[in-house]
Amino acid sequence: MPPDSLRDTDRRPPPGGNDLIEAAASAVSAASGLVFVNDGATNESVPLRTIRPLSQPALYGDRWAPVLIEWDTEAQNMRLAGNVVGVGGPTPVSVDGQLLVNVTGVIELDVEQVMDAQAFDGQGVTIVMHELAHLVGLDHVADPTQIMSPSAMPGVNTFQAGDLTGLALLGQGTCDPRF
Repeated sequence: MPPDSLRDTDRRPPPGGNDLIEAAASAVSAASGLVFVNDGATNESVPLRTIRPLSQPALYGDRWAPVLIEWDTEAQNMRLAGNVVGVGGPTPVSVDGQLLVNVTGVIELDVEQVMDAQAFDGQGVTIVMHELAHLVGLDHVADPTQIMSPSAMPGVNTFQAGDLTGLALLGQGTCDPRF
């Protein structure tokens, strides 16, 4: 796939995919106090190697674009090459020229690897939790017993002490009321 081509806009979550997202969002919400709202499916397509617009009134009205969760294969998305199971993160804006506020973001999930992990040992939801935690601001940690370790550890299926501390701190911030 050429690097600037558009992703397929008619991709649907795999069977059970929405359940994984719901369970992961519930876990991140419980740990952080942040509230996730499911806006449903979209026909938005994001060109690879470009910045996604923060506001898309034709698609979403007069507000920030919602978080986009994509289910791709390695063949469809070069960012998921090799053992990369997911990629996620926020999109911040500068407020008053200094404070950065996360207003939206994108999560890209390797449909085959996530669903295989879910079927094998239930870690598909853990992968989605990991990417949602990136979305709200957590980074990787060196401790392999935490969900935010860059590599999944068998048996680590819930947020651990370090994960919980970081998520609780992120949940204490104030929301920017603009838009």
